[in-house]
Amino acid sequence: MFNFKYRRDIDGLRAIAVLAVIFYHLDFQLNNKNLFPGGYIGVDIFFVISGYLITSIILTEKINNNAFSYLNFFERRIRRIIPPLLIVISASFFFGWFYFLPEDLVKLSYTALSSVFFFSNLYFFNIDENYWSGETEYNPLLHTWSLSVEEQFYISFPFFLIIGFKIFKANFSKIILSIIFFNLLLIHLIGNLNFNYPYLNKDISFFSDSFFSSFYMPTSRVWELLFGSYLSLKNSNKKKFSLVTINFFNTTGLIMILGSIFLFNSETYHPSIITLFPVVGSVLIIYFHHSDSIVTKILSNNKLVFLGLISYSLYLWHYPVIFYSTFILKFELGLGIKLILILTTFLLSLITYFMIEKIFRDKQIRFKILAIPIISLIFVLIVLSINIIVKEGYPKRIPEIILESVKTFEKKKLRDKICRFNLNGCFFNNNNTSKIYFVGDSHIQTLFESIKDVEALKNYKLIVYTLPGCLYFPGFNRANEDNLVDDKCNNQYFSKLRRKFLNEKDSIFIIGGRFQLYLNNSFFNNEEGGIEGKEWKDKFLSIGNYKNIKESFKDGITEISKKNKILLVYPIPEAGWHVPKKLFTILSKSKQKKDEYLSKKNYLTTSYDLFKDRTYSSFRLLDSIENDNIYRIYPHELFCGTLFEKRCITHNDTDLFYSDDDHLSEKGFVSLNKIILEKIKIIENLKN
Repeated sequence: MFNFKYRRDIDGLRAIAVLAVIFYHLDFQLNNKNLFPGGYIGVDIFFVISGYLITSIILTEKINNNAFSYLNFFERRIRRIIPPLLIVISASFFFGWFYFLPEDLVKLSYTALSSVFFFSNLYFFNIDENYWSGETEYNPLLHTWSLSVEEQFYISFPFFLIIGFKIFKANFSKIILSIIFFNLLLIHLIGNLNFNYPYLNKDISFFSDSFFSSFYMPTSRVWELLFGSYLSLKNSNKKKFSLVTINFFNTTGLIMILGSIFLFNSETYHPSIITLFPVVGSVLIIYFHHSDSIVTKILSNNKLVFLGLISYSLYLWHYPVIFYSTFILKFELGLGIKLILILTTFLLSLITYFMIEKIFRDKQIRFKILAIPIISLIFVLIVLSINIIVKEGYPKRIPEIILESVKTFEKKKLRDKICRFNLNGCFFNNNNTSKIYFVGDSHIQTLFESIKDVEALKNYKLIVYTLPGCLYFPGFNRANEDNLVDDKCNNQYFSKLRRKFLNEKDSIFIIGGRFQLYLNNSFFNNEEGGIEGKEWKDKFLSIGNYKNIKESFKDGITEISKKNKILLVYPIPEAGWHVPKKLFTILSKSKQKKDEYLSKKNYLTTSYDLFKDRTYSSFRLLDSIENDNIYRIYPHELFCGTLFEKRCITHNDTDLFYSDDDHLSEKGFVSLNKIILEKIKIIENLKN
């Protein structure tokens, strides 16, 4: 017999899960390390709880009362999940309208649509299957992926459960356990299979990557929900255990969960067999519960139970609150600010719980009445999202100084995107004999995009070899933290370039990039609130020819310069802030702010001394490459020490010089391109 009853300790477990997620995203630090690096496993705990509760509810209604109704089931899901979600999406749109650039507002609209229809996990997977890569991070609704996974489970699971239980009865729990086992096995091994010959990888890897095992995919999460379901099936005829046994197992479960929160991190292969720690930990706590056990008493504490009751609202609000405070308002996340954000999240959750959740879950109120505001708000959000997408983010909201820095330049980047990852190079003006090569990372790619259409280069064949995050370092492979070699930026690519370059004669090479990133192995922090991002964990590994990338680059450029002219582009000053977004945040507040920040005394600037310190080794490297065929381009001389003696500017009264935190905009390249064209003219005059 199934006899589902409310359990306070499960709400306490919910509280631990949501606090783990919140603390993880707040990034509480000790010695520059996240105190809760595995806090994201709170979502896995939610999945187990959901599987357990849904199975218990369905089977209690079906078997005990023979009164299960699919319509009633989905009505309860709608009452609980949809209204608070719609409120949070609406709030995200409100702030996004005032603080998002057109491109970001369009992305928010796509996310809103996918969240309303519960496929945001698939949307984020399509953008970037790696949760920690940062591609999806700039989105206040990123956390809705887990809601989509749960809803996808809810749509199909009741049918599977009722039919399966009817056919297999007592053996159904074994069927569930078998599915869990094979699901885990597939997560690990299916990445070894290929659609083309050879259909199986030669070296079988147990930790293989595939869409099936992706962080966002339901195929990698269903086993967690099924573990909860299995637990419910076993719970119906549970044996009696001694209090000592119960204390041992549920304490072990709590240790497994806490251990995962403190020991897992972004490099942990997850979800995987390793995820069994928090999943099994949750199972042990739910299964081995007793009113007199230590863990049950802890989890049944009134404060934890209350947090568990509002955990859904806490989960929904926490990420937008953190997101808009850090990425948009640019608050420094000191301890005081983090506590304020927790309090803000808590207050919003209280309001949502009492004013939205409790009202919409009240069975005394007929669903037909509640459906009217739900359907109306869904309709409004759909129309709003589609309208924003069609109108391309309503660019007229944006001050012209900012819009020009991103609008025309984004179009060029879109047009020339094929060049960014093309290992075979991009070629323009192919009928010409004189050649100019553009070699480097995305800094040189954006330089090329800004200069390639000028009249002075019409008589040159333009050849582009650029890769994001990849300078010319022969004898090296770019690798990640686990020493996995990049499939593009590697010695094979550099060797191909070297053979081609050494066969060139009397050509011009424009070479440069973000040297300070590769030589310092760190992203930029301007120490004034502009922190570019997370730690740069990639590195360049020598295959044995050189001790370091400085030797490689110097020898590589020296070789090319024997028969060709080299324009060495020195480092572009980094801003730390995403300049258009930072300035839009400021200018959108009021007309007075706009006037203030477009006057010289309030320009958005960075420290010139900090630039000198950060680029010291870069300048030493580039200065050490000396011969008559080397020409030097100094971008910083256009921005640093010009209007202000010890500051580097990012804009003036009319023009914004950056398209993000480290790439120049079209306006930013205007003066730099003039210098480059002058150098090319000097080289041509020498030929004549």
